Amino acid sequence: MRVTKELEENPKQISAACPLCGMIVPIFSVETEQYGLMKRRTMVTIDGDATDWVSHIWTHSAVR
Repeated sequence: MRVTKELEENPKQISAACPLCGMIVPIFSVETEQYGLMKRRTMVTIDGDATDWVSHIWTHSAVR
């Protein structure tokens, strides 16, 4: 028997501000799930590759 519980705000978006213009750019998402009845465990899934962040920074270098 597998008992699971998804935590609130699943998945959670992790973002960062661009150091050049201050725009908020999403980097990746984190999803957590607790499972198990007597022996509680937490599974963390990180999804994303930061390509939006890299392409945003590259747009600043193309303007120069």
